[in-house]
Order: sequence, then structure tokens, then C-alpha cells
Amino acid sequence: MRYQRSKGLFGALIVHEAQSDIREKLGPFEDRPERKTLIIVDQDPSKKKSRKAVQSFCLPDGSSLPMHFRRFTLLIYGKDPATSPLESAGNESHTQFYVVSGRNYRFRIIDGALGTIFVISIDYHKLYIIATDGSLVKPFETDFLIVHVGETYDFILKAKKDILPGSKYPIRIQSLAVNCKNNSELAGQGFVFLAYTNQSIKMTSPTSENLIVQNDRCNNKSKPCTIMNCPFKIMPKNYSKPDTYMKCYDILSLKLLYPTPSFEIPKSADFASEFFFNFEGAKPRASLINGIRFRLPAVPILENEDAANECKYPVNC
Repeated sequence: MRYQRSKGLFGALIVHEAQSDIREKLGPFEDRPERKTLIIVDQDPSKKKSRKAVQSFCLPDGSSLPMHFRRFTLLIYGKDPATSPLESAGNESHTQFYVVSGRNYRFRIIDGALGTIFVISIDYHKLYIIATDGSLVKPFETDFLIVHVGETYDFILKAKKDILPGSKYPIRIQSLAVNCKNNSELAGQGFVFLAYTNQSIKMTSPTSENLIVQNDRCNNKSKPCTIMNCPFKIMPKNYSKPDTYMKCYDILSLKLLYPTPSFEIPKSADFASEFFFNFEGAKPRASLINGIRFRLPAVPILENEDAANECKYPVNC
């Protein structure tokens, strides 16, 4: 799987919910997973060196990480994200998510990393969590979302009203890991962008750009930022920058949108069963899953508009 690890995930199996009254409960929103799915993987450049990685990064509370590294980088759809918000100026090579002012959009996040916990936020925008690991939940408003390895989250993005086409806001993908001696120094971060446009279908960038960056977020002690899926009871001080104030909420703060059907609740008499994918690397540029060989495409499917033998969304194959 080294090719896939170095080039990013190539796609995602997304199953739409069977319930027909979702929008009655959650309100209207556009759901286009082929355009609003954020797939994140990590890579550790220190592994390419002969020197052994040292424990220079920790979680903000000082606890150890499951794997040690000197520094890591991110891949979004198999591409390098911007390392600074300013890289977006006149640059369309970085991933951009297009929205129209006043509309609501469903975003999906997949953490496909080896061992990195990510913190997701969008400057000047709230995230309304509506699903985690395939289970719909009642909307939960938050400023930041922590996504652990292997987790998936869905949120509604409410595009602001009266925003001119060309306005662009950074989407921040930050590591929860920080320098063991300085919580303001992140182990890594990357930026993709939320771009406002006047076209809901055509994926072209507006001609004029206005980058809007929020540098003063979470600096009000009396009104701290909200951070969901937090592994701490109290968020350690100075995460990502000095004088930041955040209030932690764990996943138990989320409430199911639909009660779990009684037939899905395990009973003591039920036999345990286990299903798994057995991944194995194979050459050239292929992989084995449960002994079946799959050839990987040359470019990520989500970045290729005309993939061979592709079932166009919505799928009806």
C-alpha cells in the first residue's frame, strides 16, 4: 500500500441514509460528497532519513504519542496542502471547496492517517456536526473538531449571507500534537480553502480574490471557543498559539438523531462475529484485500473528472 500511502486515498464508499425525513430534522442542505469530502492522510518525512525519530512532540497535556516523528506533512486528495493561508493568493493548485453565499452544505471528513490526530476549523465559520462514524446526530455547533485516526465526521457548513464571490477563507487542518516544550508549536498543519462563488455547479474560481484570515480567534477568556471530540476534560493552555481559550466537549455530548432500533442492540445470547479487511502490499502498484488483487488508478478518483468505467454519482449501477 506504499503507493496509496504516498499518493493519498483514492476515494471513499459513501452510503446515503435510508431515512427520508433527514432534511425535515436538519433543515435544507446540499449533499454532494464527490465535491465536499475531505480525505486526509499523513506522511513522516523523517522516515526517509537514517536517523531514528525522537520524541519531540506530545499531546498538549504532555502525554506521549503512539508513534514518534520529527515532523510530518499532510496530503489532501493526494496533493500537498498550502503551508500558509497566503499561498492561496492567485494559486489554484491547492484544494478549494466552492460554496454560494446563503446556502448550506454537508461536508464529510475522513482521517486516513497512520497515527495523526487532526483538528479541523474554518476561519469565521461554525461547524454543525450531524454525523460521526455513520451515525446521524442532532446538530452540535462547534468552532473546532478533533478527528482521531480512522474516524469520520459529517458537518453542515452554513455559507454566510451577502458574501461577495471571490471571498476565500482558510480551512485549517492542524495536528493535535505539539512540541513537548511549547504548546503553541504544532507538529504540522496545512490549509485548503473555502471559496465563495456565484456558480453552484461549475468548478471554476472567481476572477478576483479576497483572502479573509481570522487571527484573533479564541482570545476571549470569557467566551472560549468550542472544541468537539476533545480527549481532555479541560483543554491545555496555549494550544496552537499563546493566549487561546477553548472549552472541551467529548463525543458523549452528541445525541443520536434517530434512536437505535431494538433489533440492532446486541443481546446476551447473540454469537460474536468479526469481519475484517486483510491488506497486503503487492507490486507493481497494486494491493491485495482478502487475497483479491486490486489495481490502483494513476490519479485519485476524486480529482479525476473522467475516470474509466466510473459509475457517475448518484450511483445507479
